[in-house]
Amino acid sequence: MGNFVRLVPFISFHHILMVLNVLAIVLWSILLAGCSSSNGLRNVYLLSLSYKPQSTTPLTDPLQVNPSIGGTFSNALSRSNSTIQQINISHMSICVELISETWICGSNAQDLVNDIKGDPQSDPFNLVWAADRFQNESIFYPLIFIAIIFTFISTLLLATFPGWQEETNSETGSDREIKPFPSRPVSNTALGLSSLAAVLSFVSVFWQHIASACALTLFETLTYGTIEVHVGTAAMICGWFGFGMICITSLGLIILVLSIRVLSMLTD
Repeated sequence: MGNFVRLVPFISFHHILMVLNVLAIVLWSILLAGCSSSNGLRNVYLLSLSYKPQSTTPLTDPLQVNPSIGGTFSNALSRSNSTIQQINISHMSICVELISETWICGSNAQDLVNDIKGDPQSDPFNLVWAADRFQNESIFYPLIFIAIIFTFISTLLLATFPGWQEETNSETGSDREIKPFPSRPVSNTALGLSSLAAVLSFVSVFWQHIASACALTLFETLTYGTIEVHVGTAAMICGWFGFGMICITSLGLIILVLSIRVLSMLTD
């Protein structure tokens, strides 16, 4: 504890920004790695699909021109022998939980189908196929990759900012600590990269949020309540918190650049 207290005076503003950048990179990396393994990462998903109990009453509404179609779905589910308990969908991988409570995860939906195939009723509504279509046609994650790269480069640029340095006062001969201004081109570049990362991450996270919310409504409606759908809380937290971190970094860099500009004008 004493060593940490002695280091506090040497912690600069840009060190805090670097920590925020690292946190954003970690959160986005966890988001992209969701469902890549059957351990804790299986809980980081965008959308979760599962068959409701066979006694589930189908959704009915006066607006339905053909209300009997809901009963068709419910009867098909009641006659099936589904071996799938839950399907979690992430950006690049899918995890399937079987009735035996065994999880199988992978980036190739065909491999997952081969593991559960045999009885056509093991997946009566082809949820693995639907999950693969949602993943391939509704989710776009390269923007997060670009945001991670920009944030990483911005962190390296922040690491070049000068820290506190000791200098001998020519008049008094005593030592004093000074902190030189960082390079203006480096500061502006770090600001630009952080701002671009914030924009790209916002677009990507907003996209994933809207796509998941829309898919939830469509899945539940078009299967007449026989499928239960959930939006992944952990994935949304990772995405939005990472965006918040990079926004704070961008705001801090704006304040830093403007402060240096004002101080330079006053000293000229």
